[in-house]
Amino acid sequence: MKAFLKTLCLFSYMFAASSFVEHSLISGFTSHKTINAIIMFHCGPSESIASLYAYSKSFLSIYVPSTTFYTNHYRFMSTGDHRFGLIADLSCPSTKDLLQFCSDRSYFNESYRWLLVNGVDSNYTFSYLESLNLNIDTHLTLAIRNLDQVEGSYELFEVYGTIRRRGGKNHVVKVGFENSGTGISLDRTHNNLAKSRTCLDGLPLRAVVTTPQRKNYMKSSFIEDYLLNLDPPRSFSSDRLGYQMSVLLSEFLKFRIQLIIADDWHFNEIDTNSSKGVIGQLQNNLVDFSIAPLSLRTESVAAFDVIMPITATRVMIVFRHPKNSFTRNIFLLPFRNTVWAAVSTIMIVACTFLLVDLYIKTRTNFYETCEILLTVLGFLGRQPMTSGIDLASARIVIIASIFFCFIVHQFYSTFIISYLLVSPPKSIQTVEDLLSSNLKCGIEDFAYNLDFFNTTKDDIALKLYKNKILTNKHGLTDINTGIKLVKRGGYAFLMDCSYGYPLVFESFNEKQICDLHEISLLPLQPLYLAVPKGSPLKEAFRIMLRRAVETGSTDRYNRIFNSRKPRCTMKDATFDQVQLVDIASLYRFLALGGALGMGILLVEIIESRIRTYFEMKNFLQKYPVWLD
Repeated sequence: MKAFLKTLCLFSYMFAASSFVEHSLISGFTSHKTINAIIMFHCGPSESIASLYAYSKSFLSIYVPSTTFYTNHYRFMSTGDHRFGLIADLSCPSTKDLLQFCSDRSYFNESYRWLLVNGVDSNYTFSYLESLNLNIDTHLTLAIRNLDQVEGSYELFEVYGTIRRRGGKNHVVKVGFENSGTGISLDRTHNNLAKSRTCLDGLPLRAVVTTPQRKNYMKSSFIEDYLLNLDPPRSFSSDRLGYQMSVLLSEFLKFRIQLIIADDWHFNEIDTNSSKGVIGQLQNNLVDFSIAPLSLRTESVAAFDVIMPITATRVMIVFRHPKNSFTRNIFLLPFRNTVWAAVSTIMIVACTFLLVDLYIKTRTNFYETCEILLTVLGFLGRQPMTSGIDLASARIVIIASIFFCFIVHQFYSTFIISYLLVSPPKSIQTVEDLLSSNLKCGIEDFAYNLDFFNTTKDDIALKLYKNKILTNKHGLTDINTGIKLVKRGGYAFLMDCSYGYPLVFESFNEKQICDLHEISLLPLQPLYLAVPKGSPLKEAFRIMLRRAVETGSTDRYNRIFNSRKPRCTMKDATFDQVQLVDIASLYRFLALGGALGMGILLVEIIESRIRTYFEMKNFLQKYPVWLD
């Protein structure tokens, strides 16, 4: 007898009677399960098929041989936005083959609601269902015809499993009955069914975990002690948070955790056949879930399923903001470059006018010219004029220059004083500002950070990595070294704030804490517990994690493992003393002037001795008598 498939896309639950299944049973099933699309597997006579076809003319109806279903099952079983119900008559000889086919392809999952109708031998049916791949997310209703009651009466059973591949057993629970007169009636057992379905009977589930400290915990017993540690974090701690949430799940769902230690995350193994690392274990379905939380990215969607976020990682660029952003010299800050150019032009014009005026009228020599130049430059430093000038035009220029330099000096000195007394606004606010500053930059040598720079398309981030990180001796370093460099100053460090800030709080003084500033490079990244694609645990885990969120357990562990930025408690009236780095350019200028002066002195000494030598030689040639 050839099996046929009928697909009805339904949005109404009114059925005509047929010889296949009582319409009241189907109507009650679809209504109770809120189904809006049905697939019927049947092997009825041709008149039954014709009756169903005549009834379903107003719906989308497809009749195909079972062989067509086997070859195109992906198309027929694509749920889309529908809530699928599948109905099969166990009395059909070919139904068992079809159910085994669906079992091998894991179609007994949360996406489908199954109704199996049996009117023959219930004991044989129960033993047969033991061979199917039923898991904790299976929604299967078994309707067995009650021969002792009126025609059209059925006993209803819910059938579900635990985790088949881990040795789980099936559970059959009677939940009620159905007859054509009263419809479906559920007893009290159904009310407790949801709680019963969340018990995995102590099955061992394989959970993959990796941690930067894995070299110290190569044995499961050692790493379990580390993962259970609730001390404030000093290094990567999302693995410990993920394990605490996994322990909560094991208590809710009654399963045991079997740890699988991976050598790394191996993000580069996505979309490969490799079983390396956390990614390889998940995408090859070798484990049941991952303890190490994972971020969700476009390329990882096909590798594993995520349940829900349990935490969010804040990866920030942290540095001690310098009082001067080092974008230019502190002594050039009071004026813009155009103002400096204008001041220099005015001084050059004044000097040129004085030199021309004095040279025309008094024929000044070289030494007098140098004296005039020094005098005009001294006006900027409010130095008095020692030489006398009798020319009226020259006096006018000098008075104007003195007044001009006095005003410029007032603006300049006011800025310098305010710079020392009042903290300037933080000028490094973006990654672009960081790139233009003189701060060195580094990142924590960690898989997530390296994966971000290897996969990002952000031009600014790539420019930072190329120009600031790869060229730096400490561009890739550990968290402790990075914090020490930040404490020293002049260094920006990309770190996970959840465990970086406790180190800051322990090693920084109050002044250094107040200098801390952070820039966002990576967006706030939610981290998820992950399961393999199509895992039957996804829905059960999601429900239990929601319960953990509602009871506050998730918030509690996040407060333990995620630290906040230390607060600055210094008063605003406190101001900084001048540091050597602030006036280092003065020392360099003084050293340059001293070196230039010594060089000129050396040239003058050599020139004087050479000139004396030739003068003496010429003198002796004219008066050789002096040789005696």
